[in-house]
Amino acid sequence: MSYLRGPLTRKQIKLLSPAIERTTPAATGVAKPKQRAAAAKAVRPVVAAGIDEAFLSDDPGTYRPHLLASVSLHYVRASQGLDEWEELLMLAPLDEDSPWELAELFGTDGLDYDHDAPDEAEFVSPPSGSVGKARFRSYGKQIKDHLYQSRPRTLWRNKALKLRSKPGETKAEFSGRLQLARREKRDEAAEKLRKRFTKKVKSMEARVGRAQDKVEREKSQYDQQKLQTGISMGATVLGAIFGSRGMGRATTAARGAGRVAREREDVSRAEDDLQDLQEELRALEIEAEEEVRALHAEMEREAPELEEVIVRPRKSDIRVSELRLAWKPD
Repeated sequence: MSYLRGPLTRKQIKLLSPAIERTTPAATGVAKPKQRAAAAKAVRPVVAAGIDEAFLSDDPGTYRPHLLASVSLHYVRASQGLDEWEELLMLAPLDEDSPWELAELFGTDGLDYDHDAPDEAEFVSPPSGSVGKARFRSYGKQIKDHLYQSRPRTLWRNKALKLRSKPGETKAEFSGRLQLARREKRDEAAEKLRKRFTKKVKSMEARVGRAQDKVEREKSQYDQQKLQTGISMGATVLGAIFGSRGMGRATTAARGAGRVAREREDVSRAEDDLQDLQEELRALEIEAEEEVRALHAEMEREAPELEEVIVRPRKSDIRVSELRLAWKPD
């Protein structure tokens, strides 16, 4: 025997409708997936005790989770005269397994995060398990490792000139200082070269002067001897004509002629010596000019070599403080 009733009438269907509505998901509080996602996005997530929050704005909008940290870096390199601290703010998105590559760095006054929570906003929940005391401690260590590798300072040096860049000096500024030092070194070397050759030239000029004086003396002696010999020859001729002691005067005139010949040879030798010294002086001057030109050309050809000096922050001094969950609007 069957206890089921037959087809329901219209009146019976109306009586059943309220009961059916009470058993639907909306009536029982069970939301559809899209409804659950919208609700999760609209509500600001509750974070664990001890995790501070910061808001980069209080305007309406969609806010996404980030990590905000105050960091201090200590750079030390005694040979470069470097001993400086750098204070920064680090903001990294909290939606990646390793967000540090996407982190933004700001000066301590370069980011305003002292806002109240916005009244009208939607919040994107952080990844599951990403916000907690233990996890935040691990973030601090990761930040230190990341900054040690990714935040070095680059300095420069030139071994030939024994020059090093100063803290805060750019590569262009150091290159300019290096070029100036090279020119000063070139001018200093050229000046030493000039002094060395000037000493030689002065010595040679003194020898040339003495040779010129000797030539003048020899010429003067030669002229005097020619005059005396001419007088003696005249007297000899007159004596021969008039018959007075002609033989003795002839002998004296012959001796005078011999002395004239020797004086002429002395003049010729003095003039040859003078010419040789003058040629040596010109050769010395040419040598000095060529060495100076070669020095300038050599230093112009040699580009100043810039050697990089990588200085990483001292790992033991990297400090991460005020690590917060920061909400940043799109």
